[in-house]
Amino acid sequence: MAKKERTVEEKKVITAERLAKRTAYKANIMLVLGFVINNTEDVDILKAVKALTPGNRGASVRTTAKDVIAALFVENGTINEEQLFQDYRLGRAELRKIRVNLIKKTEPADRLWIDFNPENGDYTLMGQGPDAPEGWTGYTPIVIEDMEIV
Repeated sequence: MAKKERTVEEKKVITAERLAKRTAYKANIMLVLGFVINNTEDVDILKAVKALTPGNRGASVRTTAKDVIAALFVENGTINEEQLFQDYRLGRAELRKIRVNLIKKTEPADRLWIDFNPENGDYTLMGQGPDAPEGWTGYTPIVIEDMEIV
């Protein structure tokens, strides 16, 4: 069977039909989302709808590796690097960046001070809050005249 070659005009018509179908589909989705927004008070559903709305993709439900690791350390305190690699495929380099960002790019009250022991491969939560824990040797924000420079 030979494949039928289409002319340029036929291709334009097919493309226009596909575009019209896609536009109608998106309009129907927006109608459904609008109905859900107007008829529900469930916060989780509203967050999910907001994430699906154009221009707000992931605005309120985005979870980063930093958030996941922070929750793990708050819950467990100490985690072995092998377990972190098996579960999340994060090595030492990625975890070093996450550890720095948990100090550098987090509000001072929410900072997590996580130490790494290369001998046994354990990451340990040493403290939480704006001040570095006693014996801290890792990244520390620079403070000049009561102004923090990260």
